[in-house]
Amino acid sequence: MDWNEGKKTPRDVASDGAVCERAYAKFWGLDIDRDLFERGKGDNGVDLQFPGGVTVDVKGSLDYTNGNLILNELPPMPYLRLPHYYALCFKTDAPTIFSLAGIVSAAEFFCRATIDDFGFGKRFKMHQSLLHPPDGLRAITNLRH
Repeated sequence: MDWNEGKKTPRDVASDGAVCERAYAKFWGLDIDRDLFERGKGDNGVDLQFPGGVTVDVKGSLDYTNGNLILNELPPMPYLRLPHYYALCFKTDAPTIFSLAGIVSAAEFFCRATIDDFGFGKRFKMHQSLLHPPDGLRAITNLRH
């Protein structure tokens, strides 16, 4: 978690990330992924999955006033690999309040992301103002294979 910049322990960062995932799961009526992953192995970029197979990778940010969805690299081959969407969640000043900032498809992020350096190397970013409301994915919770 590069945005952490050493201010929290790895457990704190993992906990905040899990709460961000839980916030979106609850909003969309989905189950959370309860699997734990070995450090450095990750979850293959999929945090949540809708019944129809649409997948979401949830990213957290501490900057809820002017936040960016930040990825270390561009999504590979839009439409062909997972995840289908990225969601941004903010940790607010209140220890138990997280804010759902918005979502963007991997294909749109691929086309519209810009490059910036936040002090830990170049990253791809999309400002929160360019994200779509998270309620746009609510309709697909009823899809079945």
